[in-house]
Amino acid sequence: IFINKLSLIKTVRLFTGVSGGLSGSVSVTFPEGLSLAQTKNILVGKNFKAQELDLLRARQFSKNFDFLQDTPADATLEGFLFPDTYNFFAEATSSEIAEAMLSNFAKKFPANVREAISLQKKNTFQVITMASMLEREAKTSADMQIISGILWKRLEQGVLLQADATLGYVTGHTSHELTREDLALDSPYNTYRHYDLPPGPICSPGLKSIMAAASPADGKWMFFVVAGDN
Repeated sequence: IFINKLSLIKTVRLFTGVSGGLSGSVSVTFPEGLSLAQTKNILVGKNFKAQELDLLRARQFSKNFDFLQDTPADATLEGFLFPDTYNFFAEATSSEIAEAMLSNFAKKFPANVREAISLQKKNTFQVITMASMLEREAKTSADMQIISGILWKRLEQGVLLQADATLGYVTGHTSHELTREDLALDSPYNTYRHYDLPPGPICSPGLKSIMAAASPADGKWMFFVVAGDN
């Protein structure tokens, strides 16, 4: 059971956990791969006053969570609200909900993954951005590691990533729904036109995706094909 390690006052006001809960708490499940907008919609649908969730900035929480220190100044919490089942009191604010989910991220973020990121001379923001792409592009851990190796290699060699998932983030379209107009879209999330990673994560990745982003498979592949929509 995940219990948020906030102050006693906040614990009385806001309880979080993956099962059980307290009287008067509301259980909310966030699957892997949800965008920040989808996360907010779920909370609003449960009658939480979470309309400001996408207005929060990662830097507001970086003092308490060191994994946010590499985020750009204007970065939202996209990618860092850890997917899990929580129990929140109905009066919980957007900031309190975010802090609980970030606390869970900190607990679930393995030390060996942090070490791998450091050894590769990458930062956490880059790896979570990659992990969010893998979450949308693949299903199994093995496929995630292979695609991770391909995408990192393409970045190193200055090759366009050409990931459907990043374009889907701004168009709302699946791989099979993408049009020529979508592919020509002038957006930094269009990795068919813009080199490098997108500006930030496109969803909240699960642990499998994060581990694959930090530990890519070593191979000569440069391309991959996704079977089915993600």
